[in-house]
Amino acid sequence: MQKLEEYRVREYEKSQGLFIVHNCVSTRISGQVTDITIWIHQHGNGPMSEGKIEKVKYYFGPMFFNGKSVVRIYSTDNFEMKISAYGSVLCLAQVFIENNSEPILITRYINF
Repeated sequence: MQKLEEYRVREYEKSQGLFIVHNCVSTRISGQVTDITIWIHQHGNGPMSEGKIEKVKYYFGPMFFNGKSVVRIYSTDNFEMKISAYGSVLCLAQVFIENNSEPILITRYINF
């Protein structure tokens, strides 16, 4: 049990408490199954609650946005991103934080 708790704490530290969350609703778009809203959630205090996130760059693979990343810069909507999909997808997010030379990479498997 102790090793699991240590791993859990390291995951919080590695992501600085930042996580991707999502919700889904049925879509009316032909060929798709669901509309997905994705955003960044801050667990406890950290760079988001302190207003230090400069931008979030989302990547969903070659079937979305011609295989390009999409950047969100608006913290007022928690760097929200909307997509429509016909199947599950792995979401990668690079979170760029003030005074950090490298972004934090967080992931979420978007299922419905």
